[in-house]
Amino acid sequence: LSDNIVWKIIEDDFNNIWMATANGVTKYIQPVNLSDKAIETVKRKGEFKTYFIKHGLVNNYIINLLKDKDGNVWFMTDGGISVLKNNLLKNDSLSFINITVKEGLLDSMVYNCIHDDLGNVYLSTFGGLTIINSSYFNLRNQDSASGAQYKFKYLTPQDGLLSDTIYEFS
Repeated sequence: LSDNIVWKIIEDDFNNIWMATANGVTKYIQPVNLSDKAIETVKRKGEFKTYFIKHGLVNNYIINLLKDKDGNVWFMTDGGISVLKNNLLKNDSLSFINITVKEGLLDSMVYNCIHDDLGNVYLSTFGGLTIINSSYFNLRNQDSASGAQYKFKYLTPQDGLLSDTIYEFS
């Protein structure tokens, strides 16, 4: 592990275990023991791989993780969010989609993330609630953030929230 502090652990659709730490995200690739009568048994030991800013994360301080209904993995960080599309999770060379204040988040500190049945993304931040409209944000068809178009909605104390800091929701 890259750090002794682990905030959250999830499993992706490929049985990889992801650990959010205060210094990067660690992926544990589970051991494989495949056997077929016609071929020799193939064994692979479990291994750890850690990813940082230099690998494409928006920030090394990973606060929370979420696997959405499409199997994409979301990394909530101190600098915005990074997303790995489901079809890239099995690769060693990962390509993160990063969304920051520059793209329209209320604040760079993102604590939590949930999705509704329509696919809208709700992000709890230090600046209020950021909502990404699903009609403008489709990870299934987006390979990189360079061509992405985002449409954000916001809820803050001016809209009736008791505080602009939202840590957790479900």
